[in-house]
Formats: sequence, C-alpha cells, structure tokens
Amino acid sequence: MSVPGARILVVEDVRVIADAVVRRLRGQGHLLEVLHDGPSAVAAVAVPVSGVAWLLVLALAGPDGVVAPRDVDRYQQTGQLDVYYLADLSEDAVPALADLPEPVRGCVLAARMPVPGDDPWYGWNLARSRAAAVPGVNPVSPRWPPASPCPS
Repeated sequence: MSVPGARILVVEDVRVIADAVVRRLRGQGHLLEVLHDGPSAVAAVAVPVSGVAWLLVLALAGPDGVVAPRDVDRYQQTGQLDVYYLADLSEDAVPALADLPEPVRGCVLAARMPVPGDDPWYGWNLARSRAAAVPGVNPVSPRWPPASPCPS
C-alpha cells in the first residue's frame, strides 16, 4: 500500500510497459520520474540513501547491466577486456555485450553459459528474455570452447 502523493522513480526500458505503470500510478495521485535505463536510475538516486534502499536500487537496475556497458566502453577506449569476467556476468549484461565489435563479441557470447530459452510461464525472467533476443546468443547449447581465440 502506498501513500497518495508519494514520489516514485519508475525504471523500465520498454516504453509501453513504463507508460502503463505511469498511467496507473498517476491515477493514484503519485508524483513520478520515469527513466528508461539502469545507469540513469543509479545516477538519479546517487544521493545519500540508506543501505537497504541502495541495495534495492541496485537489484532493480541489475548491477551486471550497469557494469557491462562501462566495460564495453573501456574496451573501446583501451582495447583491454577480461572476456571470462564478462562471460560470467548475468543475463542483464548480454544486451551491452552485443555492442562489442566482432570477433570479440562472438568470443564473449560463446564463452557464456547458454541462456535458457523455454522457461515455463512461472519461471519467466525479463533479463533472460532480453538476453535470448540478442543475435548470437544461443539459447539451446553453448559453443564451448569458442571458435576464435579470445583476447585476455
């Protein structure tokens, strides 16, 4: 139960879903701020907050989804990449990993464990669904070892 007039931060990159949530919450009299990606949400709340609130923000933003774009940017600037670290991140990171140039992109995606592609309705997960939609991610079986040599 929420207090009418509460300030709420809505973070959802799928705009149709965000719009539906916003309509519902505004209809209940809440003040809203809407952001469409995790890094923006982290920046928006990067003020002193309690440890529990910060943990909640990180859980909602998907920490691996925040870390991976920074690692991709660093690779593009320096050429240094820890393939096995990136491959070990959760499915939240996969959309950012798709921004890597080939052959590094294929190497990182191939080094990942397979993304389950046929979850039952009660096991559905947004991050896995987004990861499975990225071209080059094989939801059925891993391609290990990678076909091309991976940078270290």
